[in-house]
Amino acid sequence: MLRKRHTNNLMKIGIIPTIIERNRSLNYLIDKSLLLFLNKVFDKPKIVILYGNNFEICDLIVSSGGNDLVKFSKEKKDKERAKIENTYLNLAIKKKIKFLGICYGAQY
Repeated sequence: MLRKRHTNNLMKIGIIPTIIERNRSLNYLIDKSLLLFLNKVFDKPKIVILYGNNFEICDLIVSSGGNDLVKFSKEKKDKERAKIENTYLNLAIKKKIKFLGICYGAQY
């Protein structure tokens, strides 16, 4: 189920996280410098982490770096990242949401 876009003036920013595998579990990470940058550029943004099936409608989706493209890696963490990336890239196209790709995200 999709949540409605914020109606107040706050920018709602969704971040597709870097995924690492540690002790046979997947960990979702956001770079602190990315958070600092977004908080500096936007006035009090509401930042949400996009993962799995927590479909969020945002004003901006940021695809951060950190994983390998599935074309070059078949690791579980990279497959999970590609699945999330596909979901939100398609959502951004369908709903005309701005999408910013950084490093990995720009290659995707």
